[in-house]
Amino acid sequence: MPTYAIGDIQGCFNTFQKLLKHIRFDENKDTLWLAGDLVNRGPRSKETLQWVYEHRTRLEVVLGNHELHLLFRFWGKREEKKGDTIKGILESSKATLWLNWLSERDFVHFENNYLMVHAGILPSWDLQKILQHNEEAKIALKKKFMLPELFAIFTRMRCLDENLVLNPDFSGPPEACPKPFKPWFEMKMRLEKNITILFGHWAALGVRQGKNWQSLDSGCVWKRELTALRLEDRKIFQMGYCD
Repeated sequence: MPTYAIGDIQGCFNTFQKLLKHIRFDENKDTLWLAGDLVNRGPRSKETLQWVYEHRTRLEVVLGNHELHLLFRFWGKREEKKGDTIKGILESSKATLWLNWLSERDFVHFENNYLMVHAGILPSWDLQKILQHNEEAKIALKKKFMLPELFAIFTRMRCLDENLVLNPDFSGPPEACPKPFKPWFEMKMRLEKNITILFGHWAALGVRQGKNWQSLDSGCVWKRELTALRLEDRKIFQMGYCD
C-alpha cells in the first residue's frame, strides 16, 4: 500500500496515466499525493481534473497557483490569460461539482512527517504556524477572497531576501536567484527537523533533494518529465513528456 507524491501535472493527462501504469498504481490500495498545478498549460486539463475528482478517495491534493487561477476565473474574478487551457473545465456541465470540491482542498498536507505544499513555506514558520496559515487561507478561499501574500507563499514562492520578501518574477534555476534573494529552502528553517517538505512549482529547479526537502516539478509541460516519489523508500519514477 505505497504512497506516491507527484509533481505538477498541468493537464498532461496521458503522461500522468502512463506514469500511473509505470508505478503499477492500484486505486484500491495505493495513495497519491498531488502537489498542485493539476491543470493549465497542458492539453488535457479537463480530463485531469475529472480523473482526480473521480479518484478523490485515494488522493491528497494541495492547491497550486493554477488551481487558484481556475477558481477565480470560475467565480468571475479573473480574466483569461494567454496560454490558459482550462476552457473545457469552465464550460463543462460538471464544473460546479468539480470546482466546489477543489475549492475545499488544503494548501498544505501534513502526514507521517511529510509536509506537502505547492511552492513553499516561510523559513520562520514552525508546523503550528504552517497549519494555522493553511486554515486562514482556506477560510479566505471559501469566501472567494484572495489573501495575496499568504497565497503567494503557498503557491508562487521561489526566492526570498533576508527580510523574507518574495521575488515575484524570478522563475529561473536556483543558482541564478538575483541578489540579495536566495532559494527559500536554503534559509535556516524553524520547521521541526524530522519533517520533510515536498513541493512542486519550480520547474527550473527540477527534481532535487536537500536535507529536509524534496522538489517534484520536473517540467513535464515544458517537454521534460512527470515525476513520482514513492514515500516509503524515496524511489523516483519518471515519465516524459507532456501528452
